[in-house]
Amino acid sequence: MKILFHFFFFAGLVFSLNENCAGPPDANSEVVIYGATPSGIMAAISAARVGSDVVLLEATDHVGGIVTNGLTIADLIKRNAFGGLFDEYLQRIVKQYEITYGANSEQVKQCMNGEQPEPHVTELVFNQMLDEHPQIKVYLNHRLKKVIKKGNAIVEVVMENLSAKNAKANFSGKVFIDATYEGDLAAFAGAKYRVGRESRQEFGEPHAGFIYTVFHTKEYLPGTTGEGDNAIQAYCFRLSMTKEPGNKVEVQKPEVYDRKDYTHLIEDIKAGRLAPLIESNLIDRNTLAAPIQLWQKPNNKVEVNSENMVNGAPKESSDLAEENWAYPEASYAKREKIFNRYKNYQIGLIWFLQHDEEIPLEYRQEALKWGFSKDEFVTNNNFPRQMYVRQGRRIIGEYFLTQLDGDIVPEMQRTRLQPSSIAIAEYPFDSHACHKWNPEQPAAREGYIYIMHDPFQIPFGAIVPKTIDNLLVPVSLSASHVAYQAVRMEPLFMCLGQAAGLAAHLAIRNSETVRNIDTKKLQQGLIGQGAIVTYLEDVEVGDPDRKALQFFATYTEMKGYKVNPDSVITQEQAKSYLKLIIGNSGISDQQKLKKLNELEIATQNIVLRDFAKSVYASQF
Repeated sequence: MKILFHFFFFAGLVFSLNENCAGPPDANSEVVIYGATPSGIMAAISAARVGSDVVLLEATDHVGGIVTNGLTIADLIKRNAFGGLFDEYLQRIVKQYEITYGANSEQVKQCMNGEQPEPHVTELVFNQMLDEHPQIKVYLNHRLKKVIKKGNAIVEVVMENLSAKNAKANFSGKVFIDATYEGDLAAFAGAKYRVGRESRQEFGEPHAGFIYTVFHTKEYLPGTTGEGDNAIQAYCFRLSMTKEPGNKVEVQKPEVYDRKDYTHLIEDIKAGRLAPLIESNLIDRNTLAAPIQLWQKPNNKVEVNSENMVNGAPKESSDLAEENWAYPEASYAKREKIFNRYKNYQIGLIWFLQHDEEIPLEYRQEALKWGFSKDEFVTNNNFPRQMYVRQGRRIIGEYFLTQLDGDIVPEMQRTRLQPSSIAIAEYPFDSHACHKWNPEQPAAREGYIYIMHDPFQIPFGAIVPKTIDNLLVPVSLSASHVAYQAVRMEPLFMCLGQAAGLAAHLAIRNSETVRNIDTKKLQQGLIGQGAIVTYLEDVEVGDPDRKALQFFATYTEMKGYKVNPDSVITQEQAKSYLKLIIGNSGISDQQKLKKLNELEIATQNIVLRDFAKSVYASQF
């Protein structure tokens, strides 16, 4: 594994420290965000809604990152672990389908409460959300060239405008947010970071390092060593495909095609170990896999993902392990080469399954039913404009997440409490393969893990790099390779972006470095915006008292994951809770403290929900 402890030189594009600006910046804003990913978008909206001016810079010609480029499935298991702007995003998705097709339409049902929309709908909604905030200025086709610092603070970023023959454009700000998948802004600014995998020994993480496991199990397979290395998990594209004749674009043979990339699938297909190309929900995926996953979307479309191995097949899918290891630190030109290799590989895989004469005719005929969706990615020949960069750099921050953060603390009956929690990680530790299939280890691809854990809190320090005073990093955050696999999902990135935007605003308003902000004020601001900082198993998304119960549970050192909102508590219990809330919430306002003391005197036996509402109402 590679750890960079010194300033970073981006393949010939050198950033400068303490350099004087040649002239006034093209734009001066309070908050400058690089990366219009979903996290960057939520950071911009969060900061704007509390009164900050925002510049949102994006290297491509569109907003929304991988979500507007095919990955529209909301990767989550516990829906009630998410709130705030993510809730609003889902509601707007549903509303858009209702407006277009009617409230009782099949499309509304198929979008699954906003969790499985079509890519163009997500882009429409993201743009609508941004357009509602005149304080947010969005600059597309602006790619980072250089960072200008003064001491430990960024003062300006120099961009190249790809729409104007790479003309330079300067943007100054007070707080900067790196919302890129690669962690480019953090690296340009000299933040320390990691690339690759830690060894099992470094932090005592059971599933760190070089590893073989069967999907959804914890047990090691032969060949596992636990050694660290420079490997990262494979990337892919999340295609949108359809069988609809009026919306189907035939898949053409790619410009660069190597049949040897795919011939290992022939044996699996002929042996009946691979299902034909049909929707994944029609397959018993406990016993059988397909060459790729096809997940249903509205309007008879599917989202394509790489398939994990089931009973030893497929040996490879749409992931392309090993060939992306250089990507996080590569030059822009080298990244483009890797991008094109992945693009040709994935188109070639579909073409191979449809046309290779060694594949049984019936199998090819089923595959030929599919084509690219004509109404998706219309400016890019119906192919996604971005590759799914599952992980890039990971900063070294004020807090470093590891797999052990997902362990239960016995006396608390839950994972460890984080006093500065800003969001919840609940998805399994889910890494795709880091090495290609090895016939000497036929049961699994190396690096593939899918390990369940209990929800754990992400502390604010995980998005604060140690060495930069005015930078927040909600995507390429501070975590080990294993821990990052529970974090790297877009719903959580949106929640972390919301927290970063509000934190940036607080730092500016109080003239503080980002690491010195009052995290209790940040937490309470997030709770007030409907965000989730403490996971409560028995409080659902639509609970009208969700904010009050969040506030109560966050500051009462609650054991387990259930708050039991409709249980009755005694006066003594209420007094004990109030003492904890006063001690843990950082409340210093005398009027608010007085109200809490009055509550203590007045409270008799009471339903916990009502008590929480009274406490919350006394503060907000």
